[in-house]
Amino acid sequence: LQTPAAWQDWVKHVGYGIVACLVVLPSALGSVTVLTKVLRSRIVTYLGRISYGFFLWHLPVIFWVRTTLGLEWFAGGFWLTVAATSLVTIVLASASWYLLERPIMDWVRRRTHADATG
Repeated sequence: LQTPAAWQDWVKHVGYGIVACLVVLPSALGSVTVLTKVLRSRIVTYLGRISYGFFLWHLPVIFWVRTTLGLEWFAGGFWLTVAATSLVTIVLASASWYLLERPIMDWVRRRTHADATG
């Protein structure tokens, strides 16, 4: 939990770039790889659909899970926290998608389509 040295930060970002080039880029350029097949699976596409809601909800859920389970910070319970947080967050993100995000996006599409057609 310390600020990394400049060289450590640089190595991290170079590592991200290497992973992007070797793993993501072939799929992005249209090659059919194992990663492409995984990314096209129903589960992964669904998680992608609700990912914004997951992003929004995961942090408060982590706090709620650890408090509810009586887990102290940095004192263990990592995998239990990951499992419980993922489960609860997927439920909340799904509800957010179906009850809020999708209806709003549909409304905006209808409105912009109506405005465009005059």
